[in-house]
Amino acid sequence: HVLRKLHLTRQLVVSVAWLHRHGVAHNDLKLENVFLSEEGKAVIGDFGFAAEVGTSTKLRSTPAFLDPQTAEEYLQRKTETVVTEERDAWALGTIIFVIWCGSYPFFSFEEAVLPPAVLWQNVVFMSKTTRPAPPLQHCKGMPSPVKALITGFLQWNSDDRRRPRDVVEGFLAATASEPATSSATAAEGSVRPRASRSQ
Repeated sequence: HVLRKLHLTRQLVVSVAWLHRHGVAHNDLKLENVFLSEEGKAVIGDFGFAAEVGTSTKLRSTPAFLDPQTAEEYLQRKTETVVTEERDAWALGTIIFVIWCGSYPFFSFEEAVLPPAVLWQNVVFMSKTTRPAPPLQHCKGMPSPVKALITGFLQWNSDDRRRPRDVVEGFLAATASEPATSSATAAEGSVRPRASRSQ
């Protein structure tokens, strides 16, 4: 249902923007870390990899939601990376694409379970060659603001990638047919820490 998908999208963008405004990146955004509350709200959980933006942290994440810059760091066998909002933005764009389109933007579900190195090589190759746009033409009923949101989050060049906190207010205004709650209030009810995972 279009309104249901839009509701989830709005909540996710608000939640991630709220985190970033408080100087924290989630670092492992993926479908498995998005939960639905009893009230039907999208809740982001599992903050075991969360870290302060701009700091150095161990290189770790879920391959299918990894941005091309971090994928290249993996292939270079780096062990640490700088925490960025742009990494979360790519992962969030991937999540939103799956919600609306039922597939990953740049590879199939079958390819998503390939060995991580193969997946990273494919993503890095695309980022340095064809840089395809997300195939939004295959996604039925997607409003224009959602298309713009996904396209902004899934920019191959991290410098061009839109950050959730920079676009959240405009996105809420553009999709205001659904009653909006304040960013802070919505986000505070849409993140829940879980026990840190073992290293």
